[in-house]
Amino acid sequence: MIASMFCFALVDVIAKYLIGDYPPNEISFFRLMIGLVPAFGYLRAGKCEISRSMFATKRTGGHVVCAVLALASMALFFGGLPYIQLAKAVALNYTEAIFVILLAAPLLRERLRAKELGVALVAFTGVLLILQPTTSGFSWYGPTLILASALLGAGWVIQIKRLSQTDDSALIVFYFTLYGAVISGASLTWGWKTPDIVDLSLLCSIGVLGSIGQILMATALKSGGAAELAPFNYTTVLWATLFGYLLWDENVGSIAAVGIALVILGSLYLALENKPNIPDPR
Repeated sequence: MIASMFCFALVDVIAKYLIGDYPPNEISFFRLMIGLVPAFGYLRAGKCEISRSMFATKRTGGHVVCAVLALASMALFFGGLPYIQLAKAVALNYTEAIFVILLAAPLLRERLRAKELGVALVAFTGVLLILQPTTSGFSWYGPTLILASALLGAGWVIQIKRLSQTDDSALIVFYFTLYGAVISGASLTWGWKTPDIVDLSLLCSIGVLGSIGQILMATALKSGGAAELAPFNYTTVLWATLFGYLLWDENVGSIAAVGIALVILGSLYLALENKPNIPDPR
């Protein structure tokens, strides 16, 4: 799981490096297009031959909605990276777990307990400590994109919960990757920049690293319980802090570090209390 999170952190590092030159939809396209390979492998696993029944679903519209939410979440996250420190962006993205709990009440008719609401409020206090909006030169632009990404990511998780009532996880992953690649590919008509060979290799590496991260995570979950592994899901923040400092001289600061801790602890508590949330679509 730690190796998986390291791969996802590298995806964020490369995306932050490239986002100044390439639009978010192009970066998302490479992430999803290459991700089709492990997604299909996941769907094919344990089956002797390829057949129509592998792809059978009666909820095509639901899968398209899932893909749109995941793609929009991914693009917003990548789009916000130039305007906020990497560690802060990753930490803010973990508010997805809090949004899932808050949205599940009206959308899935799940009970929102007072204890969970209290944890959510503490976590959002952490968000304010991370951002410190009263400081001079503060801009809401980057944080708003990241938080919007987390909100849509929560919608993605809830949509997956709905789809999982009829379709298995492998089929859901395959269709959201397939439709996401198609939709982001179609959007390149309005937002494409031809990369040179170096940048092309970096764009492809986003897909490769993301795919390796998915495979490592799947392997980890087969080897250990999801609840046992959930804490390691947050080591991405540690990698992001390290890379942000080494590559961009980003210093999180003690107040923001406390805020990051509150967000992680709140998200982790809710994940363990309500079963670990589905991993970030990146």
